[in-house]
Amino acid sequence: MANTTVYADAYVDNKQDNISVLDIRVEKTVNFGRPPKCGSSSTGSNMLNSYAAETLTVSTGNLYLQPTAILGPRTGRIGVRFICRPPPLAPFGEPALRRRLPSS
Repeated sequence: MANTTVYADAYVDNKQDNISVLDIRVEKTVNFGRPPKCGSSSTGSNMLNSYAAETLTVSTGNLYLQPTAILGPRTGRIGVRFICRPPPLAPFGEPALRRRLPSS
């Protein structure tokens, strides 16, 4: 004979919280000439800040409907990056910016 779990309440009694999550990311890049670029970004996570329970204990007893995991708090991040790449090489390994003078 195998062990069987018998619930003392209906399945619909274990309703969990509605979880609404909104994450936002904004990024802008500005060119300063040929190779250098500067970019800034801003990220926001859990902007609705619901603090909802992700999982609940459904076993009958003193921990009934206690949350075992809660959605994390509202967080944000701001960043800046600077990109400076060398100019691309022309065919045969010569720098692309070098110009040849016309022969006379």
